[in-house]
Amino acid sequence: MSEEIVHVVEVDTTGHPSADIRYYKATKVKRQWLEDNIVEHKRTVCYEPPVAALCGLNMKMYFRKHSPGLKSLVQEGRLQAMDMSRNNGAATYLTIDLDMGLSEYVVEGRAYFVLDDGDSPLTVGQVWGIQEMVNCAMDIYNMDPANMRRGKQTLLKWSEQYKTRTWKPPSGTGGVKIYG
Repeated sequence: MSEEIVHVVEVDTTGHPSADIRYYKATKVKRQWLEDNIVEHKRTVCYEPPVAALCGLNMKMYFRKHSPGLKSLVQEGRLQAMDMSRNNGAATYLTIDLDMGLSEYVVEGRAYFVLDDGDSPLTVGQVWGIQEMVNCAMDIYNMDPANMRRGKQTLLKWSEQYKTRTWKPPSGTGGVKIYG
């Protein structure tokens, strides 16, 4: 009897630019390994990135919870105390709160992404593309409510374009295939 294999994209951009695709790795693991070592760990968070859902991807993201997100730190007035050098920027971006443009979590270390549709494996390009969409939108968001609305509206527009395979990052894809 063979064990079920799961296609996973592992991302760890700690100390590197979040858009550097060299730190995104597609791999296959046994479902039991994923369950035992990642999913069932007491500090693991299972998160469904809102932007991925808007783009029509039933993506799950697993990571070890380390510290509160930027949203909490801003609300508590503790943002300056955060050491962002240990931050996995790509994974942190994907926990964005669409209304405020701030991340729900600050992710340190590896994050694992799984496409939970049962049809096709998630690709490195898909994860990179969704992250790049958020990364580009972050230039629009700031603490001004009008810009927060504009940031969310931009992500909503871009996610609709993603569904029709017409969205591309303003700076280009650099040859990365962002659609599965």
